[in-house]
Amino acid sequence: MKAELPTAKPRSMLVEPGKSRRLDAIRRQSQQAILADTTDQDKIKSVEPQLQPVFNQARELIDQKLALIISNYPAKMKNKLFFLRYKIQLEECEVKSFKSVFEILEINTQRLKHFKSIENYNYHGKLMENQDG
Repeated sequence: MKAELPTAKPRSMLVEPGKSRRLDAIRRQSQQAILADTTDQDKIKSVEPQLQPVFNQARELIDQKLALIISNYPAKMKNKLFFLRYKIQLEECEVKSFKSVFEILEINTQRLKHFKSIENYNYHGKLMENQDG
């Protein structure tokens, strides 16, 4: 007589959704990260096609300026020193309008031909309602 071995039902997760608040928070966070991970072209769909070259150039200027600033700071202090100097969090540069970011970072707007047409957009292509940021 053979003894029957207990069989385990295959599960996709060890802990069912809703059973652990911590795991649910981690799941939500990872899902948001996946949704936020899009290409640059997906981020700027709201920008008119004729403005995309100017828009991309503005983003490039901001990236270059931020890279230059951050490279001069020690690794562990870069966020704090950036905030102390510019009175803005590093991440806020992507949320504020181009006009306010260019003013804060002291980037010359004359380097872009049609800056006036994109000054109220933010880094991700969203048209900002409020003119100052």
